[in-house]
This record gives sequence, structure tokens and C-alpha cells, in this order.
Amino acid sequence: MSKLIEALKKVTQLEAPRMGFGTRRDESRTSRPLLMAITGDISLKTLGKLKDSGADGIVLLGHSLNKPEREQSKLLEALNGLPAGVWLQRPMDASGERVLRGEWDFLIFDMDASPAPTLGAKDPGKLLQVDSGLEESLLRATAALPVDGLFYTLREEALAVRHLLALARIGQFIRKPVVVLIPQQIDPKALELLRDAGASGIAIEVKDEEGIKQVQRLQQELEKLPPRKKPGETREARLPQMAAAGEAGTSRTAPLEPDEEEDY
Repeated sequence: MSKLIEALKKVTQLEAPRMGFGTRRDESRTSRPLLMAITGDISLKTLGKLKDSGADGIVLLGHSLNKPEREQSKLLEALNGLPAGVWLQRPMDASGERVLRGEWDFLIFDMDASPAPTLGAKDPGKLLQVDSGLEESLLRATAALPVDGLFYTLREEALAVRHLLALARIGQFIRKPVVVLIPQQIDPKALELLRDAGASGIAIEVKDEEGIKQVQRLQQELEKLPPRKKPGETREARLPQMAAAGEAGTSRTAPLEPDEEEDY
């Protein structure tokens, strides 16, 4: 299985429990989304910096890979085992065919540009690109496709409440990881909101040295996220006397006075 897809599933705890005795839920799974860096610069220098930036995965833009398969293998070697994939944004051509024959860990397919047969690729993980304007009926239909997750883009928009609602809605009817492409400049406070809304991964596009520094900053912010709340867990304010009564195991109902005893 794709290393990236496996890690995304661990983040969202989507793996099916194993059958048999003695199995336990893995409590060591991280609660933070994975961070993916997207770049069209395939120089070994840039890839080396991204590898050291703390990113959990690297996404190369498909149009930048107009190279033979042998050259693609060198790029993978430079990343030293870090999950790397290709975003196929344009209609399939000779370079896209070479990408499909490569040893990439995962691929991101465009709904309109990618021919349907490309989803039949067996080895790499498959993410399907959807954007914030896609109709809900089509989003529901993606659950039936042979893809491992969704790649949700915000169309260069600022993160809004409707995006969080859309993410939460996706999680209600699609049990697959969702990676969200966010603007390079984003309020760190939004990372926890995205995580709690259902984002398994966060992706940003890196165009220059400042973008690499932003990857480092975002990874630091993700590491500081508080643990994800368990389903049904709420934070309720309790009055001091109520809390004390609950902790002591005493009844919260005052005893009846002699003249208030009930008749039976």
C-alpha cells in the first residue's frame, strides 16, 4: 500500500479493526493532519530542502516532469524514502504516461483532465481532486470510485466557515481521507479547525524559499495541536456545588422535610 495513504488512514483512524482475540485499538496514532508540500521545482537542491523541512510528503506538479522514467527515479532517490507523488492537472500526454509507469507512492487525479482508465492504476495511492464548488451529489458519488481519498482545493480562496461545513459534510458520507489544499498564508488557528472538520492532511504550494520556511512553520504549529476530542466528548461548565456532589457520590436532590414526605 502507498505509504502516504496508510499514514492518512492512521490519522483519521479509518483502518478496519483486525479479527481475532487479543487485538487492541492503536492508541499511538497521531491526531495531527499530515503536511504535504507541492512544488513545480524539481531541482535536487529544492527537493533536498523540502525533504529537510519536516513535510510528511512531497507532491510534484505533473507538467514539470517531462523527463524519462530513469530521471524520475533519481528524483525519488533524492527524497530518500519520503512519500512522493504527482499531481496530474493537465490532459494526459506522453509525460503523463511516463508518470503512470513510474514508481511514485501516490497520484492526484484531476476530475476533468484525467481519463477514466487511469484510476485503474494498481500500485500508487490515488487521490481525486475536488474543489469547493463541486455539487454534493457528485461528492457522494466519489465514494463508489476506486480512489483512496480526496484532494480538496479551495480555489485560492481564503478559508471560510462554509469550507469547514463542507469538510464536515464530506466526512458524513465518505469514509476516506481528505487532504485540503490551503493558501500559503493561513492563520495557524485555522489548522485545528480544519483537523476537527475532518482534514486528514494539509497541503500548500511552495514556489520559493519563503514557501519552504512556511512548511517548517506549519509543521511546528501542527505539532502543537491539542489532542483530538473523542466522539461525544464535550466541555461543560459545572457549578462548584454540583461538581462536589458528583465527586462525593452524593445525591443532588435535597432530602424531604418531615412535613413534605410523600404519601403512598
